Amino acid sequence: MQAQLADTKKVEYFMSKDLISVSKNTSIKEVFDLFKSSGLSHLPVMDGEFLVGMISKEDLLEILLRLNEKTSGRRFTDIYLRTENVTKIMSMELISVQKDDHRDYAVELLLQNKFHSLPVVDEDGRLIGMVTALDLLKGYYEVLFRMSSL
Repeated sequence: MQAQLADTKKVEYFMSKDLISVSKNTSIKEVFDLFKSSGLSHLPVMDGEFLVGMISKEDLLEILLRLNEKTSGRRFTDIYLRTENVTKIMSMELISVQKDDHRDYAVELLLQNKFHSLPVVDEDGRLIGMVTALDLLKGYYEVLFRMSSL
């Protein structure tokens, strides 16, 4: 039981491994559609097998609001969203964790930076998972439940 509880201290225990990501060449419109269909709020942006950015629903909302303020037509906005790629609005200053990092470190990064998710990368910078605030909250609850039933 001690070994099982020790494993719950690592980010790997909490992270999602089944990831949906987009290429850096993906149009903003495709990202918009993916957010609508998947229910996700963050997407890793990839260049091959390497993480180069993150895009959130908030990033998308910000560009839509800016376009609404600066343009007078829906047609221009539609053309812009279909022709511009995700690199125009993605966050490139990435903060990530590794699978062996302590869960509390991930929580600290989320809180300090007001993030909702963090990419999990291997030693070479390849994306291997994502960990969200909700993943950590669910994991903490599960660990507490297990400890209380001992």
